Amino acid sequence: MNNDIEIKNCFEFVCPENWNNFEKNDNKNVRFCGSCEKQVFKATDKKTLKELSQGKKCVAYFSGEKDSPFIMGESVPAMYTSDIEFD
Repeated sequence: MNNDIEIKNCFEFVCPENWNNFEKNDNKNVRFCGSCEKQVFKATDKKTLKELSQGKKCVAYFSGEKDSPFIMGESVPAMYTSDIEFD
């Protein structure tokens, strides 16, 4: 499966804003978006993205050492084949 498609399917809403324009605080992995007035959480791996998506958090997913996120927006709980129980 293409990893880009898998990541994009984790978002209900893809945010057009810029991570670097969000208000910083003491936690380098959390910023505040003034447009939607929500905290945005930084994820640098799929495990963190999955954990944050369980709470429908706004997430900025960074792939590699890039300064801007690969994708950012309101996440939805991810559903993986290993999470499905078959009778």
